[in-house]
Amino acid sequence: MSKMNVLAASIYFSEIQQAWPMFAESINCMSPSPKKTVVFDLFEQRKLDQSLVEGLIEIRHILREKNLMAQVTGFRNQTLLEAKKESFDAVFFIHPNIFAPPDVLQRLFDSGKDAIAPAFYSNYNGVIHSNAMKKTRQGLNEKANLDMVLFGELLPSGIKEVFGVSLETVFLRKPVFEKIKFLETETALLEMIAFHEQLQKLGKGIFIDSGTVCSKLGPTQLMSYYYFKAQNAVEKLAE
Repeated sequence: MSKMNVLAASIYFSEIQQAWPMFAESINCMSPSPKKTVVFDLFEQRKLDQSLVEGLIEIRHILREKNLMAQVTGFRNQTLLEAKKESFDAVFFIHPNIFAPPDVLQRLFDSGKDAIAPAFYSNYNGVIHSNAMKKTRQGLNEKANLDMVLFGELLPSGIKEVFGVSLETVFLRKPVFEKIKFLETETALLEMIAFHEQLQKLGKGIFIDSGTVCSKLGPTQLMSYYYFKAQNAVEKLAE
């Protein structure tokens, strides 16, 4: 299948250093694949292995600054400008420790939504939360009246409008990415609120596709994956 006119962008840093081989593989497996994929590499101790991606991913090695959130915001805005300049139809932001199904771009593009995210889930003290945010009650204090959407609230699976989504992974079509600018904030929650407010000004909503589910792996899970993979390789050599 031909490449989709989508610019994919990811930000790689030391806290998720083990993700790179799996992330490279997941990007290579996408069908249709993004026309261009850019990774901002902030892990100074060891540069990413370009051979894993065979030129399919452009790696930009950049020094990590003290204020990581501000730097990430700058990269996102840089990506939006690049997408406008090069006439992309959509931008897909995805962190390298989030692994999407191969047809993720087709699914999100076919939704017809200008701002939509695939779903992923995290376990907090035995409660399964999604990457979507909801407003719990009316009030003046936006931050105090927000909560994460639970797994069960997104069932049955499908496309649902929500207050906000984590910007770890989000798909933006031209009517949105050409008109917004990500704002520098102190926390991920404030970042989601600022993004929601910009969409409101455009008369747009933010949606989540709970039928398109990604896997998000933390450092411990990533280390376990490579441990068992290495163990299997040793066992095969011993046979």
